[in-house]
Amino acid sequence: MKSGIIQIMQNNILPAAIRPHAILTTDHFGIEKEEDLTWLYDQGVRYILAAGFSAGAFRNCVDLGIFPIELRQAVTFQDGQNAELEINDKIKVNDRTYSLPKWPDWMCALIADGGLIGHARKAGDGHA
Repeated sequence: MKSGIIQIMQNNILPAAIRPHAILTTDHFGIEKEEDLTWLYDQGVRYILAAGFSAGAFRNCVDLGIFPIELRQAVTFQDGQNAELEINDKIKVNDRTYSLPKWPDWMCALIADGGLIGHARKAGDGHA
């Protein structure tokens, strides 16, 4: 599986100079504007880990090919701290390991295709 560095995002503001693989926030993730999530995707973000998601943010993440991962356990970080992301079933932060939810195979395949938008393009239905 893939590994990447999580750059800590505080108050849902991404530092402009960073091109992370994933974003972690201990807050509720509520960015619902598709153009804002598209910008995050263009910056290399493929995973967003949060305490929770608004329905619109979750749907738009899937549409764009970003894994929205709701953390089942509280994860604590210090500002600027990095963490290693192991997508198979856990997240490692320094010496602590946290469980991640298991994604259904169909959802993994869909997001790997670039979300609903990328999947539609790949399928060639012409609506994307």
